[in-house]
Amino acid sequence: MQRRQFLQQLMTLPLLSLSPLAAAANTRPRYLVLVELKGGNDSLNMLVPRQSAYYRARPSLAIADTDLLKLDADHGLNPVLAALEPAWASGELAWLPGLGYPQPNRSHFRSIEIWETASAADQYRDEGWAAESLRRYPLAPGQAAHAIVLGKDALVVSGAGVRTLQMDSAAQFSRQARRLTMPGGQSANPALAHILAVQSSTADAAGKLAGGERMKIPGPEGKQQGGRFAKQLNEAAQLISNGQAGPVIKLSLGSFDTHANQRGVQNRLLKQLAQGLAQFRQQMQAAGLWDQVLVMSYSEFGRRVAENGSRGTDHGTAATQLLMGGRVRGGIQHTMPSLTELDAGDLRYQLDFRQLYSTVVQLWWQQTLPTHLASWPALNLLKS
Repeated sequence: MQRRQFLQQLMTLPLLSLSPLAAAANTRPRYLVLVELKGGNDSLNMLVPRQSAYYRARPSLAIADTDLLKLDADHGLNPVLAALEPAWASGELAWLPGLGYPQPNRSHFRSIEIWETASAADQYRDEGWAAESLRRYPLAPGQAAHAIVLGKDALVVSGAGVRTLQMDSAAQFSRQARRLTMPGGQSANPALAHILAVQSSTADAAGKLAGGERMKIPGPEGKQQGGRFAKQLNEAAQLISNGQAGPVIKLSLGSFDTHANQRGVQNRLLKQLAQGLAQFRQQMQAAGLWDQVLVMSYSEFGRRVAENGSRGTDHGTAATQLLMGGRVRGGIQHTMPSLTELDAGDLRYQLDFRQLYSTVVQLWWQQTLPTHLASWPALNLLKS
C-alpha cells in the first residue's frame, strides 16, 4: 500500500470513539473471526447432500459419492476439505445448512449488504450488524481496536463509535502510520477536525500494534499451506496471541462467483479455506486460546441447485455456513433444505441468518440483544 492510498483510506474512516475506554471485565476475552466467502459460495459442493436429486441436477459438477468424506448417511464433505477432518472428529466444527432470509436478493452488492448489516430485504441500515455490540465492549489497554479487517470491505464492522482498523498486516499498518505526517492540534472546521481525530486514533492504534513484546506463536506443522488466506489467518493468530486484537477480526476469501468451469476454481478456494483454518486451529490450540475463538463463515448467497450450461452455477439463495472453535457444539446442526421442493429453482431457506448473529451476541459475547436482532432467537451452537 502506497502512502497516498493509506491517507485516502484513513480519511474515509468513520469518526472513532476517542474517549478513554474502561479495562475489560475480569474474564478471558472472546474473539470472533469472520470469514467472508466472497462471490457466493456453492455450498452444495461443499457440504454435499447424498441424494439422488443432487446428482440429477448436476451431471458434470456433482462430486461422486465414493469420493466424499462421509459425515453421516445423508451428508459428505468435498474431499478438498480434508484438512478440517480433525476439527470435525473433535466436535469443534458445526455445519449450518439452509441459512438465508425472506425475499432473497440475488445481487452481489445488495445481498452482501443485507448479510453484513442484518437488515431485511426491503430495509437499509447504515452500520454493520455487530456495531451496537462493539460499542458496548470495553477494550483492554493493549487492544488496538474493536475490529481489525485484514484486507478490504469493512461494512460488517462499521459504525459510529466503533474503532475499526483496515490493513494487510500489523507491521505494514504501523510503518505506514509512522510515515504519515499531518498538522496536529484542533480545528473548528468539522472536516479537518474529523481528519485530526482519525489521525490521533490511528497513531494510538499503530503504537499498540507496534509496541509490547510480541509473543512467538507456533508456526504451522511443515510448510505453510493455504496461500494468502492462510497468511491472513497467521496474522490473526499473532494479533490474538499478543492481546492486540479486539473482539472481531474479519478476513475474506474468493471469488466464489463460479458461473463457468466451477469445479477447479471452487476446489482451489475450498482447499485454501480448509488448510488455513486447520493451521489457525493448531496455532490457537498451541497458544492455549482455542476456547476463546469462534470462527464463522458467511457469503452473500448460495448457488442454484441445477448446474448451468457452462459447467458452473448461477446466483441462488440459501446456503450452508460453518462455525468452528473450541467451544462450538460440533455436528450438522440443522436439516438440509429439500432439493426437490424448490423456490423457482432455488433452495428454500430454513434458518434466518440473523439467528446466527443473535447466537454470537447473546451466547458468545454474553450481551443483551440489540434492537435489530431482538426478534431472532439464539441457536444452541455453543458448549456451556
